[in-house]
Amino acid sequence: MKRIIFVLLILGLIPFNALAEETAEERLQSVRFERIIDKIDLSLKAIDVRLNGMESSLRDKAIEMERRIGELNRLRQEVTEDRVSFVRKDAYDTKMEVRDKWVDEVNRKITILMVEYDRRITAAIIFSAIAAVVSLMNIFIIIRRRVD
Repeated sequence: MKRIIFVLLILGLIPFNALAEETAEERLQSVRFERIIDKIDLSLKAIDVRLNGMESSLRDKAIEMERRIGELNRLRQEVTEDRVSFVRKDAYDTKMEVRDKWVDEVNRKITILMVEYDRRITAAIIFSAIAAVVSLMNIFIIIRRRVD
């Protein structure tokens, strides 16, 4: 019976002053229960504060995660768009082999042309020297005939 009265007291269905005939032991128990209830209330308030803090932190982290996901999606889009401008390695290697062969062929032809150019320049210099010598000889012959 005492327990039922106590539960009714805790629930507030019976006012505390209605039980004026409480014994000292009942009052002690009542005080203990009030302290326990106060401790439970304080614990619940502390839990509420911690939960609110955790919810706030979780909200902030969710916002940060959404921001990062947005950045990653933007970066992925840029990479996808840039991928078009890149050449695959096998295609690059094939094109470079063709280019290297072309460069080697051009260099070979340039070397041949330079040798031919040097040969022609040398021939022109020799021809000019011979022409100069022949002209000088003609001049000497003409001068000699006039002197004789």
